[in-house]
Formats: sequence, C-alpha cells, structure tokens
Amino acid sequence: MKAHFTRIFIVLTTITVFTGACGQQNGNDGKSQARLQQMQENRHAEQPVDQSKSERVRKQIMDRDAVTEVHAVNSKTQLMVAIQLKTMQQFNAQQIVEQVKKSIAHRYPNMKVEVSSDKKVYMEVSELEANLQTHEVSQKQFDKKLKRIARFMKEQKM
Repeated sequence: MKAHFTRIFIVLTTITVFTGACGQQNGNDGKSQARLQQMQENRHAEQPVDQSKSERVRKQIMDRDAVTEVHAVNSKTQLMVAIQLKTMQQFNAQQIVEQVKKSIAHRYPNMKVEVSSDKKVYMEVSELEANLQTHEVSQKQFDKKLKRIARFMKEQKM
C-alpha cells in the first residue's frame, strides 16, 4: 500500500514539475514573440523604397498573354522589370519587351524604365525583389544591386 502511494506521489510531482516548466516557457515565448514582432516592424520601416509602383506594373504586365512571370523593383527614379515569356513568344521577345517598356513609360513618364527578358537579369531582379519583401537589404545594398542590374541590361543590349 505504501509503494502505491509513493508511485502516485512521484507521478503527481513529475506532472507538476513539467506543467510548471511549460508555463514558464510559454511566458518567455510571449516575450520573444513581442520582440520578434517589434524587430519586424523596425525592418518594415527600413525598407529602402516604396515598391507600390513595381507591384502595379507587375499586375499590369501579367495581364498579357505572352508573359508567364514578372519581377519588378523600383527606386525613386528608376523602374526595372524582368519578364519571362512563353516558349513560342520568345521569337518575338524584342517586340514584346519594347511594347511593355512603352506602356510602362507612358504610365510613369517621370521614371527611367528598363525592361528585359534576359534570364540573368530576370534572376537578379527576382532575387532583389525577394530581398525587399523580406527586408534583407539596406538602402546602400539596394542601390548597389540596382546599378549591377542596370549594367547587366546594358550588356544585354550590346
């Protein structure tokens, strides 16, 4: 009988210890989540440039039948767009790029618009766009990457 009470006491003590430890962990976890949320808000405030123009351009271009994917980033004075075309439309890539560029330039006349269907440019713009969305890029890095992409676009035209 004494062994039975000892077992019950050990089980209840173990349950109490684990329950107490879990309660403390949840309290700390709430503090960690509050800090994480505050850091995310601070990162959001650090975004180099408002990307609403590039988002609107992305939606506008995706309405075209020849385009399968679009990535775009913008600075205060520059808008860079990288597109992927359907397989059969790649033969008309230059014409499609010019049409897209013309429509964007018409909509944003005060910005320098660059459009490309080149894979290398597409990858770089896609990466920069992802970094902007996750707030992993500073203003200095953003400007540096934009210049690098502009250089790739100039190389493509030659």
